[in-house]
Amino acid sequence: MESGPAKILSTFSTLRERTFRDLVAEKASLLSFIRRRTRNGAEAEDIYQEAMERLTRKLRTGTVPDNPLGYMYRITTNLINDSQRHNEQPLEALDDVAESLRCQRPQPDQQLNDQQHLALFVKQLNDLPVTLRSIIVLSRVHGVSNKQIALQFGLSAKAVEKQINRAIRNIEARMAQQLESEG
Repeated sequence: MESGPAKILSTFSTLRERTFRDLVAEKASLLSFIRRRTRNGAEAEDIYQEAMERLTRKLRTGTVPDNPLGYMYRITTNLINDSQRHNEQPLEALDDVAESLRCQRPQPDQQLNDQQHLALFVKQLNDLPVTLRSIIVLSRVHGVSNKQIALQFGLSAKAVEKQINRAIRNIEARMAQQLESEG
């Protein structure tokens, strides 16, 4: 006859095994419960397996829940909720939706304003000496490097850069004056 710690260990081991067997016998009802909530057979099996693993870990720590079946239902409910939270698609921010619906073309008044500014820029560009105008067009419109422009016009790359920057600043200043006098 067993006594003391050996008897307690044996009793606990028997209780643990009986609890596990009882819950395995409830597998069909647990799976049915999970399927009703998830509407996915494969996911139901995964959730059941995870719940059994968690119960097994708890039993290995030496703790048997007072209500093992209730404990299993609580674990599966938590796992179902976690799964549903994980599978939910986050709603797009309202600003993102509004941005995607916004017309990509400028409004008519903005188009008119842009056309007027472009016409004014072209007028100012045409007022420049031919060589300087050609340098700006090659650089800004055709994307030719300053080094290539310098070779073509017999200048240094630094001189080309300075001429372009100075001409653009002058054009911008004259455009600002003209727009200010009109407005």
